[in-house]
Amino acid sequence: LHSYEDGINANSEAMYINYGDPKVVERLMTTVAAYDRIISVNAAGHLHFNTNWYSGTDSYREGPWEWGKYYSYLVLHPGLLMADFNNDPTGKKYVIGLSDGILAHGKQDASGNWSFPDEINWRTDATRGKLPAGETPMQLMWASWRWTGDDKYLRPILASVDQAGTTDSFSVG
Repeated sequence: LHSYEDGINANSEAMYINYGDPKVVERLMTTVAAYDRIISVNAAGHLHFNTNWYSGTDSYREGPWEWGKYYSYLVLHPGLLMADFNNDPTGKKYVIGLSDGILAHGKQDASGNWSFPDEINWRTDATRGKLPAGETPMQLMWASWRWTGDDKYLRPILASVDQAGTTDSFSVG
């Protein structure tokens, strides 16, 4: 979380303030280029965070640190911005790939309601918890939907809306 607050978020905000500034774009591209250190395909073929404990120089992928958590997705802010700014394929790859990784763990109950896990273990592909309504992964899903037009990415968003207690009924194929 603090890796995001103290640098990634500040650089992403700088992009909003001075959109396209070459120095800001360079910083965001550097962050996107480093995603492969903390995000990778697991044995099940899903793209997930392989750690939730990392810094600019170190990362740990064992035991309690190999669980991706809903706040892990904050670091995708530069990837979202770069994909929107210049159609960056690396940013899109990680945003869409992580969205697909979350969707792979979605569960639909007998009433047709979807739920998605709060945490995913990179090594075992195990899951735990329920993704809280309105959390960061929804931004990934929205971007994935905008870029692909595939309604499957709306499922977690609509599940989040339903979880928040709306009375409206939505369906996504």
